[in-house]
Amino acid sequence: VFGLLPVPYLEKETVYAAEPTGPTEGTIEGTQISWKLTVDEAGWDLVGKGDPYTLTLTGTGPMVSWTAGNGFSKSPWISYKDNITTIVVEDGITSIGDWNFIGGSSIMRIRLADSVTSIGESPFTYKSLLKEFHCPAGLKTIGEAAFQGCGQLETLELNEGLEEIGAEAFLSCSKLANVNFPAS
Repeated sequence: VFGLLPVPYLEKETVYAAEPTGPTEGTIEGTQISWKLTVDEAGWDLVGKGDPYTLTLTGTGPMVSWTAGNGFSKSPWISYKDNITTIVVEDGITSIGDWNFIGGSSIMRIRLADSVTSIGESPFTYKSLLKEFHCPAGLKTIGEAAFQGCGQLETLELNEGLEEIGAEAFLSCSKLANVNFPAS
């Protein structure tokens, strides 16, 4: 069972996850992008064994796309997918590929650098704990079903210069109530 339970005396949120194993840093094959997992100090409490992690991506160029059939299973951080609470994509990375983060049920925050110009198909689907997303300044395209099923998503801030939002990009985002559009 995955979900949040309040922990009033600690003023934290609780997420259920299993203890992960495997490497905590490396490179994404076929790219000039490195990844690293560090313990997320934001105050999330994972129930069971294991710590919450921030996944940070650094480097230059686009991320590769993975197919729907093997999505998250191709990611080098697969064994940590349910312990990742924050994704940070740093300056220099230009795109988020198809299905790059599918399956991570504990993701609560996504921060993309302004160098990201496109988000592919379904990279952030079913992030049931994600409550807000702010488009980076350089973003031009949001792919099909990019945030589909993010049932807790309440706030979306679109950027100036955004040109395309794919079909069903925000399908089943039932709590999406605050959408901030740019002036143009």
